[in-house]
Amino acid sequence: MFSPDKFRSHFANHQDFAKASKFEVKIAAPSGAPDLTSLAKDLRFQCENAELPGYTINTVDNRLYGVPNPVASTASFGDITLTFICAGDMWEKKFFDRWMDIIIPINNYNPRYKNSYASPSIEINQYSEFVDDVNQELTASSQSRYSAILFEAFPVSMAPLSLNWGDDGILKLAVTFKYEYWTPGGTGSPTIQRPESMPNGS
Repeated sequence: MFSPDKFRSHFANHQDFAKASKFEVKIAAPSGAPDLTSLAKDLRFQCENAELPGYTINTVDNRLYGVPNPVASTASFGDITLTFICAGDMWEKKFFDRWMDIIIPINNYNPRYKNSYASPSIEINQYSEFVDDVNQELTASSQSRYSAILFEAFPVSMAPLSLNWGDDGILKLAVTFKYEYWTPGGTGSPTIQRPESMPNGS
C-alpha cells in the first residue's frame, strides 16, 4: 500500500527534490583565443538554459546461431544546447561570433586544427537548496550535487535572433555544442579519471 509518509521520508532522506532552475555553467575559452579567456568566465551569469548531457551505448548483434544477441559496441554523446540572455552591448553574441570565426575563419572558410578552437572543458553544475549542516557556510561547492564536465567542446550552431518591433522582450542566444565525451564529477559522484584514449579513438 502506498504511504504518503514513506514517500515524503524517502525524498527527505535524499535532500528533497532536484530543481531544474538550480544550475551554473562554466566555459573555458579555447587556447586559440586568449582574448576570450576573461570573457568566458562571465558567461555563467547569462546562461539561462542548459542540459546535462546524455550517454548512449550503441550495440551490434552478435549471432552465431539462433536469436541475435545484442552486445555493447561504442559510446556516443549527443549535442547540447546552451541559451544565453543577451546583454545590451551584445557582448555574448560577439563572443561566439569570434569563437566560430576561430573554428572556420570567415575570410577563407578553411577549418583550423581542433586543438586551437576546442574548449578544454565545459562544466555544468546542478545545485541543491538543501544544506546538510545549518552552521555550514552556504557556498556553491557545499550546494553542488551533480556535475558534468564536457571535454574538447566547441560551438557548431548559433540560432538566429528574431527582431520584431512588436516585441519588447529580452533577446536569447541559443548555441549548440559538440564535444568528444563527458564525465561526471563533483560532490557524491564516482571518481572517474580522464581516459588516456578518448572514446572515439582520437
